[in-house]
Amino acid sequence: MGAPNPEILRWARESAGLSYADAVRKLNMSAKSGVATLEAYERGEKQPSRSRLLMMAKQYHRSYLTFFLSRPPKKVERGEDFRMPSLANSLENLTRLSGISLFAKSWSRKR
Repeated sequence: MGAPNPEILRWARESAGLSYADAVRKLNMSAKSGVATLEAYERGEKQPSRSRLLMMAKQYHRSYLTFFLSRPPKKVERGEDFRMPSLANSLENLTRLSGISLFAKSWSRKR
């Protein structure tokens, strides 16, 4: 399959929000030599084993094949997330609903 791209190894760790120390801990590497080993992987001086790459893929939340890309993916802007209403819409809806419930209470008392 070829060697993993060192630039991708660094990108994957950084995009996962992990420092060298964090990555070493998550990858169950030796605290003494782990940082030096990761740095060597990311400089292309050493190649991680397949099992180490699989562990990195899991801890970095990436596909195993990502490590073999020629360059890191471009960062894209995400569109607006419509799963959760914005706070302004929530407050507007709450105000509208509370107005309806107040109206219903006053209407039911009049009957």
